[in-house]
Amino acid sequence: MQNELMAYNRGYLDVPRNEKSVAARAKKVYDDVRVEALKVSGTMMLGAHIMEETKQLDAYRQKLAGDDIGLDMLLTEIEAVTIVKALELQRRCFR
Repeated sequence: MQNELMAYNRGYLDVPRNEKSVAARAKKVYDDVRVEALKVSGTMMLGAHIMEETKQLDAYRQKLAGDDIGLDMLLTEIEAVTIVKALELQRRCFR
């Protein structure tokens, strides 16, 4: 039955009259799962992007500040605010 429902959902088989109700419900489940899987993939990609950019931002801050402690403190604050904002955007993504 499961293989038949997948074949109906993908258009490989015509849905018999007596199976239309079940096939329609199965299609909704199938579509919902696909959307959720896409959200998971997007979330993972966004997380990886934030991590990569955070690493680059931190290296850039260190390069700019050099041995200047005052400048390092200022740039660290800017970096922290930027990371917090990125995390806020990530949290909002799939609410």
